[in-house]
Amino acid sequence: MMKFDEFLTRLVQLMEKDKDYRLVILGSMGQTASSAQRADTLCAVKDTERFMKQMQLAEGDWEVLPAMAPQFNVKVKDTVKDTFRQHLNSLSIDGEPLIYRENRDGFFSLDFLFLGIHNEQAQLMGRTLPLQELGLQAEKIQDGVATTGWHTPQGAMLIYDPNCVQGRKDQDISTLTICPSILENFGVRVPDYMSHSRVEELIA
Repeated sequence: MMKFDEFLTRLVQLMEKDKDYRLVILGSMGQTASSAQRADTLCAVKDTERFMKQMQLAEGDWEVLPAMAPQFNVKVKDTVKDTFRQHLNSLSIDGEPLIYRENRDGFFSLDFLFLGIHNEQAQLMGRTLPLQELGLQAEKIQDGVATTGWHTPQGAMLIYDPNCVQGRKDQDISTLTICPSILENFGVRVPDYMSHSRVEELIA
């Protein structure tokens, strides 16, 4: 949410500079509901520099990329990929191994899905260390459940018009109404099965 707020602020500032533009943001989860198990604590990376140093990577060898907690994404240089992978393979918390995925170009996605941590210790390269020494922390979960969400087929549409004085109330809009405006903007013929109403008519 903080990242979205940052992006949205920059876009709104752009609209205020050139009021010939209107900002339209569309989003859809496209997922079904998920259930979560009860958990009191969740592992999180609190000190990235310390964590990467324990992985035997120096400053400049890595770059943190956006991720939703408890996932941690990082890109490392080719010269240190083997070292990083070796340390990840040896890392476990409360006796449970770390699950991670490695993609191309040195991109690693780490899943710190360690729930209900008790002794707050980790095992790394044959050594037992407190989580704090690894830059990790067992955070208390406020609502007492692991990551969850109630995802619905409906998406979200946000419109910002710098020339609009008064906003409009929430309303349901079909994607068949939105698509024609997008297609026409790029000179693509609108299929017959789509609605011929336009976004402009809905927000005028």
